[in-house]
Amino acid sequence: MYIAEASPSHIRGTMVTINNLFITGGQFVAALTDGVLSYWPWGWRCMLGLAGIPSLIQLVGFLFLPESPRWLIKNGRLEEGRHVLLKIYGRSRYMTAFEAIKMSAEQEREDSQKNGVSSNKLLRMLKTPTVRRALMLGCGLQMFQQLAGINTIMYYSASIIRMSGVKNDQVVIWLAACSICQFFFHSGWSLFRRETGQKNACPDQHGCDHEIWQCSKINHFIMFLSVSGVAFSQVFLAVAFVFISKTSPEVENWMNGTANLPCSSVDSCDSCILYEECGFCFDSYTNHSIANSYCLPEDQRYQNQSSEGPCSRLQLPSNQYTWAPDYCPSPLSFLALFGLIMYLMFFAPGMGPLPWTINAEIFPQWARSSGNAITSTVNWTFNIFVSMTFLSLTEVITRQGTFDFMLSSVSQVSIHLSLPPRDKGKRLEEVTDLFNSPFCRLGRASRERGQYEVLNQEDDGNT
Repeated sequence: MYIAEASPSHIRGTMVTINNLFITGGQFVAALTDGVLSYWPWGWRCMLGLAGIPSLIQLVGFLFLPESPRWLIKNGRLEEGRHVLLKIYGRSRYMTAFEAIKMSAEQEREDSQKNGVSSNKLLRMLKTPTVRRALMLGCGLQMFQQLAGINTIMYYSASIIRMSGVKNDQVVIWLAACSICQFFFHSGWSLFRRETGQKNACPDQHGCDHEIWQCSKINHFIMFLSVSGVAFSQVFLAVAFVFISKTSPEVENWMNGTANLPCSSVDSCDSCILYEECGFCFDSYTNHSIANSYCLPEDQRYQNQSSEGPCSRLQLPSNQYTWAPDYCPSPLSFLALFGLIMYLMFFAPGMGPLPWTINAEIFPQWARSSGNAITSTVNWTFNIFVSMTFLSLTEVITRQGTFDFMLSSVSQVSIHLSLPPRDKGKRLEEVTDLFNSPFCRLGRASRERGQYEVLNQEDDGNT
């Protein structure tokens, strides 16, 4: 919200996108640092402690951060607001922005006096058609972004890779690979969008250049490609886990002491690890393949071993057996890694930055703080919901079923079709008028939108 209020209109969307780019960059640096520290027993202490360094730097930076010019003008601190706008826009354009913001603040003050100072802002937002539509759009974008499972992928990358059959000592490397892929894909798409915007630049009514982003066909295609690609990669992950499950190693031996346990009723590794109290034990050094495999009960007192058999505490150190309580060795593990990378590649251009970029621009001044707070709450609420249920879903509806469940991202196509026709290059005070156009751009609504734009052009010509 601060970036949206403090940025010039022609680079506002770019600034919000750069913010998302730095978030992915931070995730990459964190994954790389944690990967290096994970080889030492005291590494987890450093992981927690190092997180305080960037927080401290940001805290110091906040002390020198000026207030938003819109907030200053709204609260009557006109000279301070004019001074901040002078730094942002320069001498040639800062007065135009100042007058527009001042007029918007006065209009908001008049509306507040008319509606009553104590009136409920949320109720007012719901009663105002344009703001209500903006709120529906913003909440929908944030909800579907999380239902697509991005933070599940980031939080549980190690678990997903391990589920595919990769051992512990390799997980850190692949986890860092996923993080660096997200960062580079995000960087590449951001540069591509920037270059596209510059090539399609056109002058707006105030005489300044701006990038055609949402009204540009190429960028609409990128957004549609992002949603479609995420859906395809989720199907790919589901199919990959189906093949991994079908090729799961068989259980060849059983221990007499497990007759009354579910471990004795399974015939494959995939079925074995579904039970929390069981684990897969195998000899991985016989002709470089799985041999002499067991499904054994896990030792509740000692971790990383079975309570009996060749993977128990007494026998495990002296033999070549491997204890796998939560994964099955598979030659198809690379499919899951490829699916994760493909998911991040398609998520980066549209579904990643779009919800935050749009929400930073679509609310009027009087509803901006509340609108951003509500949409951010929706984002984090569904983030918690999806993240907390992921591991449980993998047990209830299997790993492949979980990724099919995340196909709800396809529904975001309908949200994409309702995006405002044009918001780049417009001041925040002008964006609300975009929501007076028809809600959908298909069929009859599309024809009405065309008539609406023609009438607006005629009105502009008459004035």
